[in-house]
Amino acid sequence: MFFLRPDVELRPGETGPELTRHGSGVSHALSVEEALALTLLGHYGDVDVATRYLNACFENRDGASLIDFIKARWSTYLGEGTARPLDLAWLDTSKKSESRHSGPRSREAAPESISWLVTLTCNRRCPYCYYKVLPWNGDTASNPADASFPIRDVLRVVEEMASVGTANLYLTGGEPLLRPDLLQIAAHAVSLGIKVHINTRFAIDRALAHAISQAGVKDITFSLDSGDAVEANALSGHPGFFSEALSAIRALLSAHIDVRVNAVITSVNVQHISRLLDLCVTLGVRRVTLSPYVEPVMTRRAPAALVRTGPALGEIVADLKSHYGSHLNVAVGSAEAFQSSARVDCADRLLCEVGIRSLDILPDGRVTRCRYAPGDEDLIVGDLKKETLMQIWTGNALDRLTFPKRSAFGATACSTCSAHERCNTRGRCVLGARLNYGQLLAPDAGCTR
Repeated sequence: MFFLRPDVELRPGETGPELTRHGSGVSHALSVEEALALTLLGHYGDVDVATRYLNACFENRDGASLIDFIKARWSTYLGEGTARPLDLAWLDTSKKSESRHSGPRSREAAPESISWLVTLTCNRRCPYCYYKVLPWNGDTASNPADASFPIRDVLRVVEEMASVGTANLYLTGGEPLLRPDLLQIAAHAVSLGIKVHINTRFAIDRALAHAISQAGVKDITFSLDSGDAVEANALSGHPGFFSEALSAIRALLSAHIDVRVNAVITSVNVQHISRLLDLCVTLGVRRVTLSPYVEPVMTRRAPAALVRTGPALGEIVADLKSHYGSHLNVAVGSAEAFQSSARVDCADRLLCEVGIRSLDILPDGRVTRCRYAPGDEDLIVGDLKKETLMQIWTGNALDRLTFPKRSAFGATACSTCSAHERCNTRGRCVLGARLNYGQLLAPDAGCTR
């Protein structure tokens, strides 16, 4: 059932309907469509019934898609409960509510998602990796040396995430599964309605796959760069990786875990993408993301020889989609946005969502404006061992790097650019600015001017 939880309230706000949890201090602005869908779920608790009513109310809006969005975005506010009266008091302010589904959204009242760089320790040596990874000593009984975010604080933050409406927790690394208590953390998050996603290259056997499933994790991104053993081993830096990867994917699928394969496309494997996709179809994988290894960010920290030439990856994927049809969902990774041929006007899409929709956490519990530069102290905006999630989200340190004032850009072109506010809205790539201009506040990797 998908009732509103007992401590959740849907109410009229100053600018439209709002969703809040008692005691959280956070109120989320909703569109009329969202508010009506949540009202129907709060009364009926039944997805099918709510969908039928939504289809009757909105001619140009698919009720099933809207309900899927609601279940994904507001998962921590839905669950067991009791039927509520059909209270439409929020309609008094609905004319003031702008749809959240037409164009870029404004800053969220609390982060939709959290990406936690669990550790920089890794048992692989991928040549394209832009992290300075720490060697793995084979000890699986204790946390990696840099994974010093204490579990008591992690669990506290997870509980705050659920309280303020954060829907997704992404666990990445390094190799996140090197942290022994990771599944305990994941299970706690899932029990509170948070969806947990793990990015891994770990040698997962059937026992571990079963434990992952038991923890409630249903979404794993497994990194495999090629359907050819020699290429895959070379791009992982481990001679036995390909066979380990196939075993791991089979184990995860047998545990009824949805596996997405992610491949970083370089000059090494770009000619053999179809071989990887054929392998995924054979294994039973239904989702593949192809992430380009591109300038300007990546090539500064890894071999430039891995940068491929030729058409944008989006063009290649368009041809592949027509071939694989419904057998495989092939997508292009977000790094494609950094290719000049893929750039669009800065107001049309969200380039970086950190500080707008999401937060990035480092292995020691500090929060950074960009997890891709974990050693940059200038990017640190808070410490979750000492502060709450919302203290950091609403704090000045994050605000200065997410919505910087024009005066903070000194003599750079941004100080006089007419698109200054639009760049704040679409999210600034502070790492791209640092790598290109030596400072965080400067024209970034997505600048079209």
